[in-house]
Amino acid sequence: MRHLDHHGDAGLGSRARARTSGLTLIEMCLALAVLGIVAASIATTFIAASDIVEKGRSKTELVQVGRAAMNRLLAELRTGTAIEARADNYLRVYCQGKTAAGSFAHRVEFWVEDGVLLRRVEGQDAQVLAENVQAFRTGGLTLWSKLDESLDVWYPQVGPGGSVLGGADWDPVYFGNGFSSELWSGARVRFPTDGVLNAECGTIEFWYEPEFSTEWRGYDKDKYLVEGASNGAEFRFYFDRSAKQIKAKIRGKEVKWESTWAPGAVVHIALAWDCTGTRLPGERTVALFVNGELCEDSDQTSTWTAESFGSSFTLGEYNMYDAEAAFDNLRVYDYCKTDFSDRYLEQEFGVMRVGLTLVDDETGQTVVIDSAVSVR
Repeated sequence: MRHLDHHGDAGLGSRARARTSGLTLIEMCLALAVLGIVAASIATTFIAASDIVEKGRSKTELVQVGRAAMNRLLAELRTGTAIEARADNYLRVYCQGKTAAGSFAHRVEFWVEDGVLLRRVEGQDAQVLAENVQAFRTGGLTLWSKLDESLDVWYPQVGPGGSVLGGADWDPVYFGNGFSSELWSGARVRFPTDGVLNAECGTIEFWYEPEFSTEWRGYDKDKYLVEGASNGAEFRFYFDRSAKQIKAKIRGKEVKWESTWAPGAVVHIALAWDCTGTRLPGERTVALFVNGELCEDSDQTSTWTAESFGSSFTLGEYNMYDAEAAFDNLRVYDYCKTDFSDRYLEQEFGVMRVGLTLVDDETGQTVVIDSAVSVR
């Protein structure tokens, strides 16, 4: 019995030693499979990390290219004395100045062609400022009329010429004379909207001398400051006599304010609009400024779809409603202006907005670079 038990114990021991001395084929396959999964996971993580790094590097390079091109643009625009032409992806300016080499005066144009931002001085070859450019945008002063006399309406300092209708007078306002639309005069000035009133966003400003107030409301009719309604694309800025409020309505979106001025006071008025609610403080879509301060009974944040304001807009009388006021130094911009500290300056002094959009062809990433420069 002990012999049989001995051999039995020996057999069991050898089988146990066989199991512990190495890996079976199945175990080896399982181990290799696990190693493969781990290796694949590591490789995937590494590739993903590499993609993130590469995309980050591409975006950084785009930003650097965009900033370099923007700095070059702004440096040149600071010497600009006249903005001769602006369109989508195109700008032409006349520049004058002095350098260590002497004075210069030349015409420069910038444009985008096949994804390349180009610069050319008149009479010279074009230079590449940046590649991978998807869009080149500019904005600024679209109309400036001193309103000193009829000639300033027919031939404004900036922008297209307008017309004078009715019995207009030219009386002292802030910078010398201004256009006056007195009671029963039927006087108004009219300017085209094309290239002047931007349907998406913009600003209109002027000095204003009303002959009325909330206490003494003048003749029993509303008084119109600006009117540019057409086919429902409302652009209306007026004094509501019954409500004793200044009101601005654009596409049915209204702001109102109870004026505090006295008859004969000279005040600075500005109206800014943005149909998207992204360019004005507090996501406003219509904003009224008086003497540089935001004035409203309640804010207006309802958006609308941009649509043309018609073929023309007027200051003064509208539909037998005289303004009973005088206007001076009319200025219109195709961007939302909110700083009116320059209102005491009559000369042309505006801000040109400049924007670049660059795109990486491989990753599809886009970078937007926006800036501005003062232009006289």
